Amino acid sequence: MHIETNLIPAAEHQVVVDDLRRVLTDVHNAVDDSPQTYQLIRELADRIDADPGEFDRETSAEAAELLRWLADGNFMILGHAAYSANELTNPTRSAAAVEQGVLRGEAKISPLELLPAYRSGAPLVIFKSPMVSTVRRSTRYDCVTVIAPGSSDADARIHVFLGLITDAHALEVFSRGRFRLGLVQATPDQTSYLTLPH
Repeated sequence: MHIETNLIPAAEHQVVVDDLRRVLTDVHNAVDDSPQTYQLIRELADRIDADPGEFDRETSAEAAELLRWLADGNFMILGHAAYSANELTNPTRSAAAVEQGVLRGEAKISPLELLPAYRSGAPLVIFKSPMVSTVRRSTRYDCVTVIAPGSSDADARIHVFLGLITDAHALEVFSRGRFRLGLVQATPDQTSYLTLPH
């Protein structure tokens, strides 16, 4: 890697160094955790397909199919976090129990950002995060949230995958006529939600 710094004012050199370290750390963490996050999204697809939990079987099957499609090269997973319902709904506890990829660095998801998806009543919600990616291209992350059933309410987890949908048009084409997709009202910082309603 070669970076020319002669056009950068001397007073900004440290800022550039810090930004570069942060970006390289994000790339390293995303690449390091990539095998586990792709395996997890496929495992979640299998779990919700086999055990719909509180959701009806058809909706869970649709969610599983969409997760598998995303994992098959249509979604670049750059980070993952998992929360219990208690962690998500208790604003004083902001740390996720599990953090992978870019979320091991400075990037953090606020549980409050995930509440509309959790409250939507859908097993799968896709929305644009207000956070901007430092990996591949500078754009707002796509967030895929999955509510995974557990043996009890305490075991149920809300998984959020941060990444980039590689082709939004392909998602639209893949989804057309296949799923009962619904839109949930967007928050001021986010675009509309794509949900699989139950």
